[in-house]
Amino acid sequence: MRHDGALRANGRLLLGASTAYAATTLGALLALDLETLAALSGAAKLAAVGITSALVYSVLSAMLYDISPAVRRLFFLSQIAIVFCIVGNFAIVYAGDGVEDPSKMRDGFDYLYFSMVTFTTLGYGDIRPAPDFRLIAAWQAMFGFFYVPIVLSELVTHMRRD
Repeated sequence: MRHDGALRANGRLLLGASTAYAATTLGALLALDLETLAALSGAAKLAAVGITSALVYSVLSAMLYDISPAVRRLFFLSQIAIVFCIVGNFAIVYAGDGVEDPSKMRDGFDYLYFSMVTFTTLGYGDIRPAPDFRLIAAWQAMFGFFYVPIVLSELVTHMRRD
C-alpha cells in the first residue's frame, strides 16, 4: 500500500473532475436546445469521448494497485460519475444527425435515453443510430459491455465490506 497517499490525492482530484464533468455534460445536454447540440462540431464531440476515455483509463489503472478501502471508495465513486460522463458525452455525439430518424427526438433527454440504452447494450430498437454513427454506437456498446461489470463488481465489493 505504498502508493496510498498519492492515489488518495489522485482519487480526490479524479472524483472532483469526473463529477464536475458529468454535471456539466448532463446539464448542457438537458438545458440546450437540439439545434445548439446538433451544431457542435464533430471534433468537439469526439474530444468529449476522448476525455471520457482518459477518465476511464485513469480510474482503471489506479484500481490495479493494492490500495486501502478508503482510497478504493474514492475511485469507485469516480467510476459512478464516469458512467454519467460516458452516457452524456455519447448523447451529445448523437445529437443532430446521429440517429436514423431525428424527428423522433424531442429533446436532449431522448438522446440521453438512446445513449443509456446503447451503453447498457440493451438495444430496444425504437431508435437506431444513423449509418455514419453505427461504429460509434458499437464502440459505446463495447465500452458498456466491459465497464458496467467492473462498476458492478466494485459495488458488490463495497456492499460486502460494509
